[in-house]
Amino acid sequence: MPFPLQKYLKRWDWPRDYKTIVNAGGRKKRGVTHKGKTWYPDVVIVDGKNKVREMAEIELEEDITKQSIQKWQALSETTGMGPRGHKKLFLCVPKSKSRLVRKMLEDNRIDYAGLRSFVVTEMGEIRLTVETNLDP
Repeated sequence: MPFPLQKYLKRWDWPRDYKTIVNAGGRKKRGVTHKGKTWYPDVVIVDGKNKVREMAEIELEEDITKQSIQKWQALSETTGMGPRGHKKLFLCVPKSKSRLVRKMLEDNRIDYAGLRSFVVTEMGEIRLTVETNLDP
């Protein structure tokens, strides 16, 4: 089931030199290194100098574990800062896990810009909901 990534592909209000890189389908195009380990978030937005400005990570229910905290912390610490003072990390998680993920982020003091949740309808459509929007 393809996930609707078009929201992250190009925004009208981004600087012209921003580029979106998608790490999907086993292809690792752009990673970030934190404390000696390289992570490959699902979506990486870089500027014209290839500096990471924003990231998005899409988590499935089975991916949300205590080990997720280390990954989210690494992504938060290696992404850009938004205009409202939050790290430009966006997480998209199943609706059934959104409260748990928010608690995990807050309990571990992981800075992030937004939390989105999704559900898959009986027709196979993916519906997104904004859970938090700290730094759009």
